[in-house]
Amino acid sequence: MAYTGSVSYRHIRCFLEVARLSSVGQAATALAISQPAVSKTLRELEDRLGRRLFERSGRRLRLNAAGRLFQSHAGQSLAELERGIRAIAHPGAAGRTIAVGVLPTVATEVMPRAALEFRRSAPGTTLRITTGPNWLLLSHLREARLDLVVGRLAAPDQMQGLVFEQLYSENVAAVARPGHPLAGGVSGRLSDFPLVLPPPGAIIRPLVEQYFLSLGFDMPKPWVETVSLALGRGLLRGSDAI
Repeated sequence: MAYTGSVSYRHIRCFLEVARLSSVGQAATALAISQPAVSKTLRELEDRLGRRLFERSGRRLRLNAAGRLFQSHAGQSLAELERGIRAIAHPGAAGRTIAVGVLPTVATEVMPRAALEFRRSAPGTTLRITTGPNWLLLSHLREARLDLVVGRLAAPDQMQGLVFEQLYSENVAAVARPGHPLAGGVSGRLSDFPLVLPPPGAIIRPLVEQYFLSLGFDMPKPWVETVSLALGRGLLRGSDAI
């Protein structure tokens, strides 16, 4: 089908928000408009492009091949528009800025060392560092809101069209506070203690499930589900959680 009609800023913002959140309801909340308005805007966009951009998976909307292609171009266009607005608003701003997205774990260990090294090699360049979950960082990368991401390798369909390089590998291990009963040689299993685990959907969740299987038991019920490193450390320091 051929392209018909015009695509507005409203169409692009609505599309990118749904693509990022995979949910009409969550996109409506983020945009402060009604769900019917989001659905109508998406239908208008698909009608004008002459292509379906999403496939429904349960209650979620997933980008198809055409949607991923449009996300890349639409995101870059919106990012350029926002850069133009900033350039007009701050005409005296000088120097280059590189936008980097990193996982919270990377932000505490790897990125500080990298930023210090980068400053020595490119002192006139500003690093704009954003932390967030892997899926959001990759979405922002496709939309050119980020120049690069230091994250985890996602599923193949989420990496299509992206250039990536493996920097290092990480092993899954159980961590507890100093003086924890298991650290002192007391017999017991990990599942006997409160567990802080990544939530379903987290990129590391399958690795944690495999870790428990390697120990001979299924994924136990967690006490807290989070990927926040700071929160996890605080919980472990104040309890017998693992």
